[in-house]
Amino acid sequence: MKNLKIISIAIVLSYSIILISCVQTSFNTIGGNGNIIKKELNIKDFQEVEASGAFKIYLIQGSINSISIETDENLMEYISIRNQSNRLIIETHENIKPSKEAIIYLTFIDISSFDISGACEVIGENHLKFKKIEMEISGAAELSVDMEAAETEFDLSGASDIKLIGKSNMAIIDASGASEISAKGFVINNCIVDLSGASTAHLNVNGDLNVSLSGASSLNYYGDAKILRKEIFGASSITNNN
Repeated sequence: MKNLKIISIAIVLSYSIILISCVQTSFNTIGGNGNIIKKELNIKDFQEVEASGAFKIYLIQGSINSISIETDENLMEYISIRNQSNRLIIETHENIKPSKEAIIYLTFIDISSFDISGACEVIGENHLKFKKIEMEISGAAELSVDMEAAETEFDLSGASDIKLIGKSNMAIIDASGASEISAKGFVINNCIVDLSGASTAHLNVNGDLNVSLSGASSLNYYGDAKILRKEIFGASSITNNN
């Protein structure tokens, strides 16, 4: 009986701590004041980008590297943009709630790595060209770009979503956690694709295709692909849509 009382008290205390934590989180949210301003920042050259938080990011390829932020005036101080070892890092250091969507305009000459997470939405404003690009998308982030590259590598997780048009000679795609890839208009020569956790991909491949599917994932492919390796587990499926 005594042990039962102790367990009951422990459960009540646990729920109390969780409730207090939720209330504190709500109180600590900093809301936007509605005064939307645009601020340009001075940044050093960079080759990699890492962004996390609820931002809409417009990618613009140009002749210089530059960045500007458009959001509530009182929230500017809580958005951190810094260059660390040739890597541009964009994040917030407080729990903020803008009155309108926070927008970042990122102009770059060339990048080799792009890592986005946490409800980020990234949109390519013009046709982007890369020699080799690695993109990691997680935490329900979204990416929509028109691009071309000799080599591309995409790593998706956590219900992420990407939409691609353009072309790539070689593409390596790894998607998990109910992620989705819409790339019917993205022409790939040779491709290695690994889908798991109920992920879905629509790909256009004209050369060699290596496939591994598991966890009720599905691959729909277009083009004249030659399947060199095919591993399908569970309720996964592959469909030729030619």
